Amino acid sequence: MSNLISPAQLIEYEITDFVFVTRSLPDDLVEPGLSLGESFAKMAAQPNDDRVLYQQHLHVALNTFEGDEDEHSFRAAIRISMRGKLSVPTPKEGKEKESEEWAHLNAISLLYSSIRSYVDAFSKLTSQDGIRLPAIIPDAFLEEKASSE
Repeated sequence: MSNLISPAQLIEYEITDFVFVTRSLPDDLVEPGLSLGESFAKMAAQPNDDRVLYQQHLHVALNTFEGDEDEHSFRAAIRISMRGKLSVPTPKEGKEKESEEWAHLNAISLLYSSIRSYVDAFSKLTSQDGIRLPAIIPDAFLEEKASSE
């Protein structure tokens, strides 16, 4: 059973910003789509700790529409930010860079899946039928971010 548990653990997270707007914006003012932003940093080490802590901040913006590409109407605009702390085992000597990259991918995956669940649950409490954020590929997101910097 212990092989099923990831060594990367999200030990704490909080929503730092959440805006959910439905059916009140003119269609021509809003472009459909998903956008992401993020920051990632190593935190100060704790004495005698065999784990490393990272802080991840993830921002998600989604504008959704109903209908097809030609005939559509605005459905919802969602803006959400979440900050979390990820704990990972201390890397072996010489493997620090690979370990940090792995931690970064895991932090994005864990926070984004938490954001997806939160948006889905919250939107079901409104007049919406539930809004499911699309799945993402964290590697592709980080590659795209690096190429645009």
